This record gives sequence, structure tokens and C-alpha cells, in this order.
Amino acid sequence: MRGEQRGSSAEPESGRRVSARDRAGSPADTAVTSVLFVEASSGGVLGGSLTGLYHLIRGMDRSRFRIGMALYETKPIEDDLAQLDVRVHHVTRRRLPKQHAWQGRQGYERARRVGAVRSALHAGRQTARLLAEEFPAALALARIIRRERTDVLHLGNGVRANFDGILAGLLTGTPVICHV
Repeated sequence: MRGEQRGSSAEPESGRRVSARDRAGSPADTAVTSVLFVEASSGGVLGGSLTGLYHLIRGMDRSRFRIGMALYETKPIEDDLAQLDVRVHHVTRRRLPKQHAWQGRQGYERARRVGAVRSALHAGRQTARLLAEEFPAALALARIIRRERTDVLHLGNGVRANFDGILAGLLTGTPVICHV
């Protein structure tokens, strides 16, 4: 009949979808959300982004969140994370050297001044970074995301530094929060 609501109880007459949380009634009825934090700093740095993530994690309700941390190198804060029952994963990310054999040569430096050559060199460098650095790290992160059944991926170092995390989120269909 026209006047009756059709379909499941998840679609009220207003047409707005009702989430599982809305139907559950109380926070105690909701499932635990798995969050994987990704900290991309390297070079032995224990800086502001990791410290900020640590303080954020300390304040999160463990009855509502299961927390993991992916790091690109070992960090002195790992013992503190373990005390908070945060599972730490290590991801290896290869870095291409910034210096190369052509730098400093007169012909190379002259060619770089030509706009089209400079653009082609930049595009080649970005392609090499994507294939050698970003994509392998994204695959490693995707494995962790699948294994941990991550619900939300939180990237702590902005878009460029965590491009591999964005790729991993796309590969796994996991929502991504990128802290910039």
C-alpha cells in the first residue's frame, strides 16, 4: 500500500538512512571501532606529530576503540604505546636517494633550465617515487589494515608524507583521516 513504509526499518519515512549506532540506542550497544594510526616520520625523530598522536591515543576510550600504530622505523615511544595496549606495526619504506650522478654536471644543469626538460625530469622522479617508495609501502600498510580489520585509518603527517597511507586506504576501502 502507498501509505505504508516499505523496506527495512533502516529507512524511515523521511528517506534518511539510519545508522547502526542510531538503532542501537546506547553507546554500550555499539561495536568497537578499530583505528590504525600511521606515523611517517623517519630519521630517528620523535617529534610533535608522534607526540600529539600519543596524547590523542591516551585519551581514547578503550571500550569504544581498538588502537594500532604503524611506524616506519622503531621509536623510543614504543614502550609507552605498549603500556597503553597499542599494537605497533613496522612498515619498511624504501627511499630513493635525492642526489644522483648527473647533478653538478654542466650539461645536466643547463638542460634543467629548459621548462619542458625540467617538467619531464620532475614527472620521471615522481613516477619513480610512486613505484619504488609509495606503492610498496601502501601494499605493506594494506596487509596490516586487512589483518587488523581496521575500520578507520588516521594519517598523522599530512597528504604528501602519507601518500602511501592514502593509497592503502583506497586499496582496502578503509576511510582515511589525514591530519594536516
